[in-house]
Amino acid sequence: KPGGTLLYATCSILKAENEFQIADFLYSHDDASEIKIDLDWGMKTVIGRQQLPNAEFDGFYYALITKNNKKNVENRNS
Repeated sequence: KPGGTLLYATCSILKAENEFQIADFLYSHDDASEIKIDLDWGMKTVIGRQQLPNAEFDGFYYALITKNNKKNVENRNS
């Protein structure tokens, strides 16, 4: 529904399973956009954030997206 959010998360460090999936999704869904995640945890990537494996964590990726309302989509496309 418009205004809804989705957190996409994987336990992978592969761009093909992470950033590329979100980029493809955003490209094919005009009514969706990324919500930037401003946290100190992990490192910023082009889309989302990535935690590389270390002594405390396995690899992890997450991205937050939202479904825009129709009015926002029309304004974005003009």
